[in-house]
Amino acid sequence: MRDTVTLSVAGLDFAMECKYPEIRNYCPEYLTDRPPLFTLRAEAREIAAEGLLLPDHTPPYWEYVCLHRALAEQLPLYDGMVIHAGALELDGKAYLFLGPSGIGKTTHLLLWRQCFPEARIINGDKPVLRLREGRLWAFNTPWQGRERLGADLSAPVEGLCFLSQSRENRIRPLTPEAALLPMERQVYFPKGREAAERFLPLLDRLLTQCSAWALECDATPAAAKLARRALTQEK
Repeated sequence: MRDTVTLSVAGLDFAMECKYPEIRNYCPEYLTDRPPLFTLRAEAREIAAEGLLLPDHTPPYWEYVCLHRALAEQLPLYDGMVIHAGALELDGKAYLFLGPSGIGKTTHLLLWRQCFPEARIINGDKPVLRLREGRLWAFNTPWQGRERLGADLSAPVEGLCFLSQSRENRIRPLTPEAALLPMERQVYFPKGREAAERFLPLLDRLLTQCSAWALECDATPAAAKLARRALTQEK
């Protein structure tokens, strides 16, 4: 017997059929009674496979990860996509900080919040992007990462910042072509044909409508200040 929960995320209402009722503990603020547009489900074999990859976590968390992957398969059909990034809002615009796990995305988000009190974290790990008024907007989701950073915010994505660690702080602009390779490592490419066909124009829009930067940085406020000047084009 599976437990069914219905969530509202990024303006979409969808159900999740859950083997583990503890899933509700990850997303209480997203629950809704509205009828779902689609239903997500993770098979037992998928959950078990995830457990081999994440042995330090619990079975409910394995299922939660699988359900996120199922959401990534559905979202392009609704003009949306998931992305592995920290998303931050400043002056009504969203900025995404990208890189492999452990590179320092959370540290950088917290530096922005420390240096610029007006900056607000939309989502610390896996925001949803959805097309709205010709732009991709970043939305919070229940999948917020270990630190559970996120807020009920959304904003159009203005800039992309690919992080790498360095003892010196340097930043340089990237063309859409140069940003494609590092971006491919941070998005989920759906396997379904229709979803894949609708995903690619969204990815192209993200790369062509947003400025992209490569930031080599340490974990000091100077890195956040350098990134803000570049991303916002402040003098």
